[in-house]
Amino acid sequence: MANKARRNNKIRNAARGQECTLQLFPYCTLNPETVVFCHMDSPDNGIGLKASYDFWGAFGCYECHKIADGAHIPKDITPEEILQAKLRGIYRTQKLLMEMGIIIIK
Repeated sequence: MANKARRNNKIRNAARGQECTLQLFPYCTLNPETVVFCHMDSPDNGIGLKASYDFWGAFGCYECHKIADGAHIPKDITPEEILQAKLRGIYRTQKLLMEMGIIIIK
């Protein structure tokens, strides 16, 4: 059974104007105008289902978001490369959110 979603507007809104943290080159546009908070597949809800918590995601441009969500998988990118980009993007995004004071670790 899926966990109840916990959404945080500060985290989702923080993506606006940021650099894409997924950076799936050569497809990444690096266009901050298209960057949104991209929810990753949920370890608790299952593949293809959005994570229940807003910390499990990355800032992604339009093109990288399509690839991360599986809506467009280029033939020259492996599933392992996509997974690595997602994990790297989550790390970079959490680091940025801490620098912005949105995620606070005491």
